[in-house]
Amino acid sequence: MKPFFLILFGSLLVATAKSSMAIVSDSYHEIHRIYTYTEYADHTFLITLKNSGDSLRTHCPGGFWASNQDGKNAGVLSMALSAFHSKSKILMYADAESDWPGWSSKECKIQLIVVE
Repeated sequence: MKPFFLILFGSLLVATAKSSMAIVSDSYHEIHRIYTYTEYADHTFLITLKNSGDSLRTHCPGGFWASNQDGKNAGVLSMALSAFHSKSKILMYADAESDWPGWSSKECKIQLIVVE
């Protein structure tokens, strides 16, 4: 019975030890482009930034994505569109380990957008 509990404890420890790598843009940036897809790509949108820093180019060279299926990220997309049209700068928080499989480049999943 003891080996079972050791295996269970070890499995739980390994499962909880894995955490996502959060990336924060090094400063505020203007949005370069916003791509929105239909059901062809699960209503996903992609944001690229102007003059992104080295960390973003290394970890998120393809930009930042989120799914808007069922409108669950409509607020994020609306905020990004507002910042884009007003040429406001944003600070981006994203998960570098959540790459969207639909693109051939490396993108990071949006966690938070802060408008300056």
